[in-house]
Amino acid sequence: DKTGTMGGVRELIRAVRTCKTAAEERAVIHKESSQIRTQLRNEKSGQMSRDVAKLVYIHMLGYPSHFGQIACLNLVSSQKFSDKRIGYLATMLLLDESKELHLMVTNSLKRDMNSSNQNVAAFALCTLGAIASQEMARDLADEVEALLRSSSPYIKKKATLCAVRLIRKEPELVEQFIPATRSLLSERNHAVLLTGVILLKEMASASPSCLESFRRMVPSLVRLLKSLLSSGHSPEFDVNGINDPFLQTAIIRLLRVLGHGNEDASEGMNDILAEIATNTQTSSNVGNAVLYEVVKCIMEIEAESGLRVLAINNLGKFLLKNDRNIRYVALTTLLSTVQSGGNMSDSVQRHRSTIVDCLREADITIRRRALSLCFALINQSNVRSLVAELLEFLHVADREFKSYMVTELLIAADKYAPTRKWHVDTVLDIIITASSHLQEQGLAEVVQILADNSEFHKTSVQTLYRAVAEQSTSAQPLLQAASWCIGEYAELLVGGGSIPCREGKLKDIPAPSADDVVDMLHRLIQDPTNALSTRHYALNAIVKLSARISSISERCRNVIALYRRNIDEELQQRSNEYTVLFDKYPRIYPAVLERMPVAESKARSVVTTDLEKTPAPTIDTNGSQKQQGDLLDLFDDPPAQTASVISPSSNSAPSGGFDLLADLDFGGNNITATSTQRSVQPTSSAGGLDDLLGGLMMDSAPLAEPLKQEQNAPSMSTSNGVDDLLGDLLSGGSQQQAQPVHQGTDIFSDQLFAASSPLPAPVAVDAFHVDGLKIVFYPSRCAEEGKFEIKMELTNTSKNSLSQISIQMAVPKTCQVQLNPPSGSSLGALEASPPSITQVAKINAPPTEQLRTLLRVSYSINGGPLVVKQQA
Repeated sequence: DKTGTMGGVRELIRAVRTCKTAAEERAVIHKESSQIRTQLRNEKSGQMSRDVAKLVYIHMLGYPSHFGQIACLNLVSSQKFSDKRIGYLATMLLLDESKELHLMVTNSLKRDMNSSNQNVAAFALCTLGAIASQEMARDLADEVEALLRSSSPYIKKKATLCAVRLIRKEPELVEQFIPATRSLLSERNHAVLLTGVILLKEMASASPSCLESFRRMVPSLVRLLKSLLSSGHSPEFDVNGINDPFLQTAIIRLLRVLGHGNEDASEGMNDILAEIATNTQTSSNVGNAVLYEVVKCIMEIEAESGLRVLAINNLGKFLLKNDRNIRYVALTTLLSTVQSGGNMSDSVQRHRSTIVDCLREADITIRRRALSLCFALINQSNVRSLVAELLEFLHVADREFKSYMVTELLIAADKYAPTRKWHVDTVLDIIITASSHLQEQGLAEVVQILADNSEFHKTSVQTLYRAVAEQSTSAQPLLQAASWCIGEYAELLVGGGSIPCREGKLKDIPAPSADDVVDMLHRLIQDPTNALSTRHYALNAIVKLSARISSISERCRNVIALYRRNIDEELQQRSNEYTVLFDKYPRIYPAVLERMPVAESKARSVVTTDLEKTPAPTIDTNGSQKQQGDLLDLFDDPPAQTASVISPSSNSAPSGGFDLLADLDFGGNNITATSTQRSVQPTSSAGGLDDLLGGLMMDSAPLAEPLKQEQNAPSMSTSNGVDDLLGDLLSGGSQQQAQPVHQGTDIFSDQLFAASSPLPAPVAVDAFHVDGLKIVFYPSRCAEEGKFEIKMELTNTSKNSLSQISIQMAVPKTCQVQLNPPSGSSLGALEASPPSITQVAKINAPPTEQLRTLLRVSYSINGGPLVVKQQA
């Protein structure tokens, strides 16, 4: 080699492949890079293209190649075709829009796009599509638009794909390309047609005005699709018996965008979609791909119910195929269909047995999807059979699934239990089978369920005692639940007769004696492998046992005394306190150790989660010090308060997670209130956020009056967690009360309210603004005391379309909320038609109550998976 380099690209590749270690490869690349750097400084154009070609290969191996960027620009500006070819290839790979250097190639691109050589123009279009930035898109849009009208199909398809890239970078250029797209659907060249359909889809997605204009093209697209289906065999475009499947799927994707949310456009494409769904052969992946796009299109547009059933049946056929990829996409689509609500859930139920069979699939991704879908399918009619199958699968399920399954099974059993006996039996099965995967905070919920059903106390304590006595288990939640039940219902265990085997396979065992029970509890305390909380449960059970069964009172006392000097502070303190109770207060200790009163049940509304996208849910009391009945008490109200329950309809709760606001008065779409109010304390913990609408109405009373009134007014809560939505609106007085202390900002804190004053115009308050979805509140006070109305206006400020929009609102337990049906459920991009959605919330509240709200908003972005957001 006269230049002193290692040779051409082939020699470099051969040298790299002969390297046996990474160190040898690095040495070869380092030497070659040094020689290339030297050659480029000499500016020998004859060798520059070869050196840049070697740099491309070095870049592909992951080694630095930035020092060759200027050489790429020099080759692009060369007049030699071979230099341009290498220069544009290297420019696409070595430069990108994050480097300002790429702007230097703009003039060369502009000149070459106007070249008479179509290959050179194609190089420029490909490079622009690969590295275009917003500045380059604006500068070169005119040249691309001119090439869209080229007579050469080769240039036209390149220009169309380049226009797609420019629109993605700069959506404002959509209007500039509209005139050039009018003739795209009349092209005969399939490549130009394909790229044209892709461009139309991109423009319709980026601009609501284009979307409305392109909907007039639906008949033309349908005719084009029919011609593809009816035309004979064409060797040039035929793939496994399907005529140009790439063009077919592109047209169907465009129809999906045009038909979404528009009944007229959807009606025009129903027939052709039904024909494809019925006649497409699914013996190959090509037919499956076309059919899958048709199914997605049917589920997105405003299709007829019969057509939707046909689409779901096709997905059911996908589940029977051997190809795991096809089964996975079918399960994913079915899951999104069920989570979106509507009346299609019954059609999916017909394929339940096939879905359950997917739980035995070797592929873990399919098992995960099938499991999420199984929980989504549970309802009142199939809860017995489906939960039984899931319990059977729980024994052999992957460890990573068990925590999710235990929580979801408890949720489903609580929501859809046909009888109380079935509910208790199911909870016992779950905790015995996989209690080690039950979250610690969820134990309170299990105990609550067992305590609520007094007629099954005997069955519960016997079952749990037998499970602990016969199994060598280290599942702490099972040991804790058994200890609690034995402490509460020991007399039912000792004097309840023989303990039957629930499965019917083993013999009944005789009832244990009181000493046997004490021995078992004592072993739990002595076992060093048990958690400290389990030992505490066992000690509490022993002290309660002394009050339940008097014959072993002295023994229980002696066992408790053994731990007065235990190293564990909690165990030591409890032992000493119980000993003092025995010694100094023998008369009252039986009353102190009476059965725990049944905690007030909380209304819980739950929906299933997506196992693949959402972490495994936990039944969380948000702290170990809360009362046992509180599943998720977000407002942390005192135990004396009782929830007013508003039961949402079956289709009002969005998918994506279980109800985080179950113990609040919760309003959703199309709900009916069946609530009862109970007396509450005048103070409550509110939270540390803003008083959104406190003191909304104006009052002419002087500001000095609230300071005087503060001494006689009931104590007001300080805010440490949730917004005071209507604040002083609910005071009902003619003068302003003292403002509560907030850690956040009090919007309207200086405005006063008088009950007798005229009703002012509503004031706009921004309540939610995420992912472009903006919700504005317009609150007002009704003429009737204690009644308020909030008009919510939803708009879309993003470039994405939003669908399946659903709002739920939670208020404190002493209040009631009812949401009227919304005016719509979807918003086009950039405030397209319809421009907004309105919904009205009606609230009843006591005069002295501060109203706090929590919003949960669910929506889908561009037809994607459901997004659930919460905001206080």
